[in-house]
Amino acid sequence: MALVVLAPDQPSRDNGHSLQAALVNNMPDAAFLPTERQFLGLLEAGAEARGVTIEVRRYAFSALARGPKVVEHIAGRYFPLSDLWSSHPDLVVVTGSEPKGETLETEPFWPETVRLLDWADRRPTSVLLSCLAAHLALRALAGLDRILLPAKRTGVFAHRIARASGLTAGMGPSALVPHSRLNDVPLRAVERAGYDAVLATPEVGWTAAVGRLGPSDLLLLQGHPEYEPSSLLREYRRDALRYLSGERDQPPVLPPGCVGATDVAAIEALHRRVLSSPRDPEAFAAFEFEAAAARVPWTWRPTATQLYANWVAQAAARRGLLPADGGRERAVPEAGPPEPVVAAV
Repeated sequence: MALVVLAPDQPSRDNGHSLQAALVNNMPDAAFLPTERQFLGLLEAGAEARGVTIEVRRYAFSALARGPKVVEHIAGRYFPLSDLWSSHPDLVVVTGSEPKGETLETEPFWPETVRLLDWADRRPTSVLLSCLAAHLALRALAGLDRILLPAKRTGVFAHRIARASGLTAGMGPSALVPHSRLNDVPLRAVERAGYDAVLATPEVGWTAAVGRLGPSDLLLLQGHPEYEPSSLLREYRRDALRYLSGERDQPPVLPPGCVGATDVAAIEALHRRVLSSPRDPEAFAAFEFEAAAARVPWTWRPTATQLYANWVAQAAARRGLLPADGGRERAVPEAGPPEPVVAAV
């Protein structure tokens, strides 16, 4: 079984035995293509783990002005957003984005996220909303506000299963998930609004929560299971360089788990230099960044793959493509990086 990523000029291969999925990619240009790769990789892992085929169509909200490279990529590969409103996917993934607005209502993606939620309220589907998209949904549906954290919450953290469910079946006692965010919606507020946290940790609060919207299931994620091994390290470099150049006044936070064991001492020494005064834009010159990035272990991949496999299984069971339990009792075998998806590139 496989993941088939369709372009607008490609006919569907579905014979009634495939799941249909929509990926709504809202990331800014610098992260647009990596984010697409990351989410498609996890959808593919879920498809392979549960023995189903998923056809994916890609969409993008129109809120951000795009550079020529991403505009060209979207033009040949992404469907018009208007096509989503008339479609009936089994799965919908809405990526996060970098917060821009002072309030959630002033975020660029607010109007289109509200439109998507209204659409999901009128037809059965499973919607996964990541990071900023999850916060927008909680504001639109439950009136909850995000809270600006005193420092960026970033790193790889061990989670407990807060509530046993089909989504957490097969996970071990310590589920690792990366976080990278400036804001939080408190766990108690989320639970009072009728959502159930299924993954949480005292250090960072809830990571995954579930709820209902009319006939649709919602999966809200504050964490980033889709991240690749070097994602946190690359974000740290971006934040540090913004700080060193004077673009940002808030010092960067060094994410725990962003490097392998052999590089911990070097990254900690670099971080001390980054925080030293005066700021030195050349601080990164002596750090072998790409070599360190290549050595980062993918410690959270089993958790991420299990979560997506379980999510896919639930959708496949509703369609009658799998038995009611969706095979969720089976833990997904640990594996290396996924093979490339079958895509129109």
